[in-house]
Amino acid sequence: MDSQDDIILEDLLIRLEDKKQVYEATRQQLRVATDPGTVFKLEKSLETLGEAIDQLENKIKERKAYNFKARAQAAHAELTRLLDVYTATQFDRILEAFRYTLTRWRPDVRREVTDAESLVHELAQIPLGGVDYSARSEFVAHLIHITSDVGLKDALIMWGERYRSGISLEDLHNRIEKEQKENQLNTQPAILLSFDIDEEASTQSGEDVHLLYRIRAWLIEDVETYKSCGEGCDSLVKIGSSENAPQAIEDLLANVTTLLNRFLEENTRRYPSCECFPEVHVFLPRELMHLAVDRWLLDDVGEAQPECLGHEQPVMLRCHDRYRASYRKRPKWVKYWRRSQAIGHQKANKVFVTGHDADLYTLFELLEDNVVPSDSDIVGLQLRHSPVNFEGMCQKVLDSGVPLAIWPRMNLAEEAHCEQLSDLLAKDCLSALPMTVQCERSKSRLIRRNPVDRHIGHHLSLWWDDPDLVPPKSA
Repeated sequence: MDSQDDIILEDLLIRLEDKKQVYEATRQQLRVATDPGTVFKLEKSLETLGEAIDQLENKIKERKAYNFKARAQAAHAELTRLLDVYTATQFDRILEAFRYTLTRWRPDVRREVTDAESLVHELAQIPLGGVDYSARSEFVAHLIHITSDVGLKDALIMWGERYRSGISLEDLHNRIEKEQKENQLNTQPAILLSFDIDEEASTQSGEDVHLLYRIRAWLIEDVETYKSCGEGCDSLVKIGSSENAPQAIEDLLANVTTLLNRFLEENTRRYPSCECFPEVHVFLPRELMHLAVDRWLLDDVGEAQPECLGHEQPVMLRCHDRYRASYRKRPKWVKYWRRSQAIGHQKANKVFVTGHDADLYTLFELLEDNVVPSDSDIVGLQLRHSPVNFEGMCQKVLDSGVPLAIWPRMNLAEEAHCEQLSDLLAKDCLSALPMTVQCERSKSRLIRRNPVDRHIGHHLSLWWDDPDLVPPKSA
């Protein structure tokens, strides 16, 4: 902005102050005047001065708006020029600061960011919201913090001193980091991972169906915030990317370790102060509900004691079929889920009915008899033994509307799974069940103490279908 603009504004402010002083002096004279002629003249002078003051105040308002716009345009142009100079050597850092800013402001980015001009343009489109600094200021503050280029750092600091008022960019960064740490202490992040059937890409030859699936994933900043107002959700897999390409389930599972590690690293990068491991909700079609998702590896297969997804993260199965428009039992599902929330303080073994899928008709009768009565507290199915008909069992659970189920994927030696599963459900209240299951899975890491054929933590599946925690509607 030209300094001439400041001079014009300063001149208007001085003239306004002079007029106000004359106005006040005239008002004091009028207060003591008694002569009618003098009173008339003073009143006319006050009227003229008042009009002049109004005109000056309007001009000052217009000049301030003009100066603000000119200053913003100058700041925009100068930041674009500055970043453009360092694009060749620092564009990775510049993009990192931009993406960090987007994760906090979550705007709708309308242009592909490929250079300094498009990046600064997108920052300028983000509305202020409820804070006293802009997304652009936060971007610059974070870039100053992460860049190792002294020239870029100094240029950005000078830009801030020229075009910003209030606290320095370094202080702004520290303030934002402090606020973020405080906010993250009490948040519960989650990763929603979905395996979707690609019906167009899937093929059928005679009776053989060759199904292909696409992976989609989202990172939730805080589960309760997302459930209440739909905020704090970002996609982890770009539509149309190689990760999103239709693949056979065998190929997807072969790459799942790489994907999981990327998702977990992104969670840590975004929420470094969060004290909770992210919940992982794996959405599967009925035919894949047998998958041991909690046993997906995070380490290479050759590790002596490999780490699995469920060792630290609470991992829950979700069934795609519930979210289709053709699922006619949704009212029952929602009703029984609300029931589960109301009785979350009860011991889990009091709200699960025990059955098996050897006879599906008997299983459905069991669920209907125990869940349907209005005075019932039953909201889940406990299978004492490993299912023999996964798809059939899942279908009966879906038909009943029951939102919760738990089962051992393998029958242990001497039927130890029966006692261990009963003890697990009796240990804590229903609302704590995902964490109780995770703790049991964590014990399976001590494989000498808890061998595969004698500890249920190696083989424990939890179906936990929350109708309020689902991928965004846009998906």
